[in-house]
Amino acid sequence: MTLIPRQERFCHAFVHYGTATTAARTAGYAPRSSKRQGWRLLRSPRIQARIREIQAGLADHQGRADAAIIGKLEVVYRRALEDHQFHAAARAAQLQGQFMRRRGRDLEGDTDVRPSAPDATPEMDTSGTLSCPESQKSSQKYPWPDASVGAGLRAGGRGG
Repeated sequence: MTLIPRQERFCHAFVHYGTATTAARTAGYAPRSSKRQGWRLLRSPRIQARIREIQAGLADHQGRADAAIIGKLEVVYRRALEDHQFHAAARAAQLQGQFMRRRGRDLEGDTDVRPSAPDATPEMDTSGTLSCPESQKSSQKYPWPDASVGAGLRAGGRGG
């Protein structure tokens, strides 16, 4: 199963980013056609097989499920920094720390992995936004550093 170098780059980028459009653009396909090329490439059985091989190799290399979770959080952290999404980067780092602390307690024999104060940590909901417990909510009217951003989203609907 031989792929051309650009297809190989696409496979690695797809495993890294998880989206066909971004992977195609990263692999060197034209930005205007990256969505179409990504879709076309993902339909190819050879590409699908290669992506599975890469994923299996990563899982074997990392060995354990907890190492895979830490690795995924590291990818989120790095991409968030690249995109100047500092709150997301901080959250990924926080989750890595929590995971490592819980893992350390599990290795020491402590099976209770609940946080010491259940309402002390913001939780991620299914939409990808953080929900802050009532005890931590600030008196700030808008959660954004610049209040005009929040006002623009409320007034304009989409925020543009």
